[in-house]
Amino acid sequence: MKMTQSKDLISVTLNADELWFLAQFFAPGLIFGVDDPTEGLDEEALESFKSSAYESLNQAGVLEMETPDQFRMDEMLGAMVYSCVHSTDMLVLKSPNSQEERFFHFLPEWQLELSRVEEGHTLTLFKERTDLFDHILGLSGVKLQGEGDEQTFSASERDLELAAYLYESGKKDRALEMIAADIADKNQVEGFIQGYLSPELHLVFDMLYDRDDDIKIHDRRFELLQTAGGLFWLTHDQAGEESTPIVIIQSITPKDAKKLFETILP
Repeated sequence: MKMTQSKDLISVTLNADELWFLAQFFAPGLIFGVDDPTEGLDEEALESFKSSAYESLNQAGVLEMETPDQFRMDEMLGAMVYSCVHSTDMLVLKSPNSQEERFFHFLPEWQLELSRVEEGHTLTLFKERTDLFDHILGLSGVKLQGEGDEQTFSASERDLELAAYLYESGKKDRALEMIAADIADKNQVEGFIQGYLSPELHLVFDMLYDRDDDIKIHDRRFELLQTAGGLFWLTHDQAGEESTPIVIIQSITPKDAKKLFETILP
């Protein structure tokens, strides 16, 4: 286990066994995106797993057994692990180009990132929610650019995927007809499709709201796309009586991108 701290964040790196062992103190002990390292273990192997994880955490000075049924855990570490199990809302950040996923857990006045690293997993607690967008961009190493001409257009998810396929296959006119039939500026739409097929940066934000509430729970998807032709924000929604999945596409500026990102956070 390793812990680092600065003015704006606290970061803890745990191996997979340590994180899972700590999570079991907070029933049901399940963490989204983290595999159960004890799956398939027999009783003897399970006891060995528990003993090894405890010894590692005890040596790090963050967990102490007071009685066989009572443990004392570092307060900050306990809060960080608890939030991974019982966060109210969660953002799953995906980067299709790298297949990497990061998980942001939210509670009131609390925002924590869970990421996979070579040693296991890193939990990073951010002081301010407004720091998250710059943190995410910093991971990509891409500088956002876009003039944001306030153009907005939409298409069904199916039509967008089909148009991208047709465009890539050389059938550009048919592709543009599918999603730009009523749009005067066909060049912008074509520029978007080109960038959609080969973006400089593509981030997918899957928000899961009220995830511990069986009645209120709901999810939304948003995307940020940096292309050679501009910067685009994609909002996934539903339209019509049949609730057809659609994508609303906005041409935006970098400043707009941060504002839009912050509006989707709980």
